[in-house]
Amino acid sequence: MTVTEAAGSPALRLSTAPGRWVVTATVLGSGMAALDATVVGIALPAIGRDFHAGVTSVQWVVDAYTLTLAGLLLLGGTLGDSYGRRKLFVIGTIWFAVAGSRSHRCCAGWRRTPRC
Repeated sequence: MTVTEAAGSPALRLSTAPGRWVVTATVLGSGMAALDATVVGIALPAIGRDFHAGVTSVQWVVDAYTLTLAGLLLLGGTLGDSYGRRKLFVIGTIWFAVAGSRSHRCCAGWRRTPRC
């Protein structure tokens, strides 16, 4: 097998349309992961204030989020192996966009209060 062929298909190049789509999807996925990783860190002060929690109690929020994310990553890998990584990536991207827009709509009423 040569460098330009893997499993009988030609290698992707950035100069081709499929190569640019792969780079775009990779950057989109990395950006979503970075955005997701910052959500809990940004929300921690508000969570602590709302629940009158100290630093040690707020740390449990981070632990619970990290544990849940790790479990869902394992599930996502298994589902990607079973149903196809591309299909699962598209479903996950759409799910992320819908959930983000719904949470924005949900919190729109809270923005009238001084602390939001």
